[in-house]
Amino acid sequence: MYAESADDEAETAVSDLTDDDNTMATEEILDELEHWRLDVIYDETDAVLATLGLSEDEENAMFEKLKMYRYVRGIEELKTGGHLRYISRSDKWLVPRSTIFCRVNEKTADGCTWLVCKNYGFGARHFQICMEKYLVFQKFTPDQLILINTMELLE
Repeated sequence: MYAESADDEAETAVSDLTDDDNTMATEEILDELEHWRLDVIYDETDAVLATLGLSEDEENAMFEKLKMYRYVRGIEELKTGGHLRYISRSDKWLVPRSTIFCRVNEKTADGCTWLVCKNYGFGARHFQICMEKYLVFQKFTPDQLILINTMELLE
């Protein structure tokens, strides 16, 4: 009797997993993977740089420096320990070296979400940048590079 009720429960659980649920999960995964295609990443970087109003030569020079980086749209995309480069929205200046992202400080009354970063080498120090005042780019991790290369091979 117990075995029959367990079998009925198993059949019910299996029937609850319809093709619609599986298709939805697959579509969500494919949509997420779409963001990891190199041409999509480069198009987004190019579009962000175009908003700065730089000359074509300046834009191309910045793009070359950011080839191994992706634009960060929000704090949820940041990975602790990742290398960041950022461009001032007002001065249109790209920081010359990458910094290491440490953590996010809470949004303050002035509306800034502060990113705590650390530079390295001689004179290493911690500092904060306001995410709303900079265009932030994070360097690809080795895992992300594998995913990007896999997406390129699948095309």
